[in-house]
Amino acid sequence: MDLAAERASPTPLANSPLLPLLLISLATQRNAPKEATSIRDEYDYIVVGAGSAGSVVASRLSEKPCVRVLLLEAGGKKAPLLNDVPALGRFFWNTDIDWQFKTVPQKHAAFFHKNRQVVWPSGKGLGGSSLLNAMLYVRGNPKDYDDWEAQGAKGWSYKDVFPYFLKLEDNKDPDYLINGFHASGGPITAEKPRYEGELKNPIREAAQQLGYKVLDSNAKRQTGFNDYQGSLRNGQRCSTAKGYLVPAENRTNLDIVGGAYARKV
Repeated sequence: MDLAAERASPTPLANSPLLPLLLISLATQRNAPKEATSIRDEYDYIVVGAGSAGSVVASRLSEKPCVRVLLLEAGGKKAPLLNDVPALGRFFWNTDIDWQFKTVPQKHAAFFHKNRQVVWPSGKGLGGSSLLNAMLYVRGNPKDYDDWEAQGAKGWSYKDVFPYFLKLEDNKDPDYLINGFHASGGPITAEKPRYEGELKNPIREAAQQLGYKVLDSNAKRQTGFNDYQGSLRNGQRCSTAKGYLVPAENRTNLDIVGGAYARKV
């Protein structure tokens, strides 16, 4: 598949008279923080990479006013406004907010890919891959975390990491807040997508007839079917930049610099 050719082809959205209204709506939402106009000579912490993890680390460290934090990101400071539209994330692969990685040529896979290489999107910019991902709000399986601890990663069992799942979450669907596995008030918003396909209910009903359960995929059991949530805020993408860095942008002890490619520490 020629991704460049596919991106260049016109889309219904691009030709829609509603596009100006969409852009105005997106412009009222902040998807990236202000960038530092100057940097200091010394910092207590330098965080390299403002991706899905680095954005969180820098924000949390800078909660202490006495700690000076510098956050460096190789990508540009702001993602395009249209990147906030969930259905358009796919169109930003292989652009300047993507590292444009490809796998090595495959011997036993990727038969229909050019040079037998698979495109491997990875976000480049404030928010990292949360700029490009599918926004499915699904945690890892509890057994994975317990296995990590069993192999020596103390403090990484499911019971250890579960409080942090709750701390980051701002769940907007009341049905999810009653089972003890979700929370509200955190920096990352979770909600159901505004659009649901016509096949959703028939597929779920067929699964129930076969004995599968309808469950919460973020609870302890994940084998079944569910109404998934996304990392969405008011129907728009909720990246870690939007969730963690925008609220912290006015902290005088946090400097954020885009276009800074770190080669050596």
